Amino acid sequence: KSVFTPDHSLTSTASVCFDAVYVASGKRSADVLKTEPAAILFVNEAYKHCKAVAFGKETEGFSALTNIKKDLKDPALIMEGKTKFPAAFVTAIANHRVWDLEDARNNPS
Repeated sequence: KSVFTPDHSLTSTASVCFDAVYVASGKRSADVLKTEPAAILFVNEAYKHCKAVAFGKETEGFSALTNIKKDLKDPALIMEGKTKFPAAFVTAIANHRVWDLEDARNNPS
């Protein structure tokens, strides 16, 4: 069994310090994240900065609280079960950012 100790927490770092965000699968963990404003902000900021964002299965309740437009034509927005996961997420990370959608990702309408 492997044990990992996190180097950062939602309250001690910003999503802009990372290349991508993955919201791990599971309704239970998504329900906990829904109660954490820092988690919502973390994901929103990554999206706003045109980074890859992936949502695991059963995270719809959490993703609904974000400002993310659930446009499956966005190559850096990955919804497990609706897009080819994990290959699409790996490709999105490798592409670094999706600058072509900067205006769309930053337009609240």
